Amino acid sequence: MLVGALILAGPGPADASVQGRALLQPRPADAAPPAAFPLLGQETEALPPGSPAPESPGPASLAPAAPAPASTLALARTALLAALAVAATAFIVRKGLYDPAPASRPPDAPFPATPDWPAMLLAGLTLWMAQMVGSLSAVRLLNVAPGRTLDLRDASLLSMGGYLGFLVGAAFVFGVLPGMTRLVRLAGTHVRPLRDLRLGAAALALTLPIVLTIAWLASLLASFIKGQPPPAIAHETLEMLAAPGAATEPASAPWWWLTVACVVIGAPVAEECVYRGCIQGAIRRARAADPPRRAAWTAVLGTSLLFAAMHAHIAEPHALVPLLVLSVILGVVHERTGSLWVPIAMHALFNLANITLALWTVA
Repeated sequence: MLVGALILAGPGPADASVQGRALLQPRPADAAPPAAFPLLGQETEALPPGSPAPESPGPASLAPAAPAPASTLALARTALLAALAVAATAFIVRKGLYDPAPASRPPDAPFPATPDWPAMLLAGLTLWMAQMVGSLSAVRLLNVAPGRTLDLRDASLLSMGGYLGFLVGAAFVFGVLPGMTRLVRLAGTHVRPLRDLRLGAAALALTLPIVLTIAWLASLLASFIKGQPPPAIAHETLEMLAAPGAATEPASAPWWWLTVACVVIGAPVAEECVYRGCIQGAIRRARAADPPRRAAWTAVLGTSLLFAAMHAHIAEPHALVPLLVLSVILGVVHERTGSLWVPIAMHALFNLANITLALWTVA
C-alpha cells in the first residue's frame, strides 16, 4: 500500500498510493538487484498518452541494496520472516481476528445512518475522478513533457494537484449527495487519534510479516514460471527522497518534506476514503439482506479485487498478490473496528516504513 496516493492507479481508484509523482522506468542493467520482499506502495494515476507515469513509493524491499556477502544471512532473514508469518497467522486464527463481522460489532457502527449504497458508490467514483482531474490539471500547468524526469518539486506539486482535486470532489459529494453530511458528522465523532494510531500500528505489526512472506513466495513462483527473476520496477519517488542532501539542502528540503507529507498523509486519507469508506461500504450495504459475515466478506473481497485490478497496468502480476492480501487486511480491520481511521493509520505507517527503509538502505 503504499498504495497509492491515493488515488489509485490507472483508470480507477487505486493505494497503497499518489497521482503524478515520478516515472516508472526499467532498471538499468548495472543497477542494484531487485528487492527481495516488495512492499506495496502508492499507486500512480493515468496520464495522457505519452506522458510520464507518476509513481509513489513502494514496493520497497527489506533486503539490502547490495547482494548479501553471505547467503546464510539472506537465508536466516527469510527463515525469520516465515516464522513470524506463521506465528502471526496462528495468533489471528486462534483469536478469530480474521472475522470481519464479529458478534460484538454493531451492524453499521460507527455509521448507523449512512446513505444508500448507490450514493456511497457514486461518492467513491466522484472522489477518484476529482483527484485524477486535479493531478492531470497539475501536469498541464507544469507542462510536463513526455520523457521528462520529474524532480521533487514536480512530484510534490503533482501530488498536491491531485489532493486539491480530491478536496473539491469531497466538497461536491458532501454538499450534493443525500446523507453524506451526516456521514461526515458521525465519522468525526468517532475520531480517537491515539487509539486509532495504536490499533493501526498493532495491526500492521501483526500482519506485515504475512504480507511480506506472501510477496516473497509470489516472487519465487514468478521466477519459476519465467525462468528468471521478475523484472525490477524503479521507484523514482523513493530514490528522490533518499538522495543525499535531498532533505537538508535549502533548494530541495521544502519539496522533500511536502512530498513526504503527500505520501504519508494525503495518500492514506484519500485512498482509504475511496476504497474502504465508499466502495467497501457501498458493497456491504448493497448486500444487507445477506447474513452479516457473508455481507462483510463480499464487501472486503470485492473491494480488494478492484483495488488490485486498478494496479494491474503498473505492477508485475506477482506483485498484485501481496497487494490483494494487504487490501483484504485493511478491509477486515475496517469492518472489525467500524472505523475508517484505523486503516488510514495502517496505510500511513506502511508508507512511512517504506520511506524509512529507502533512507536506511541508501545510508
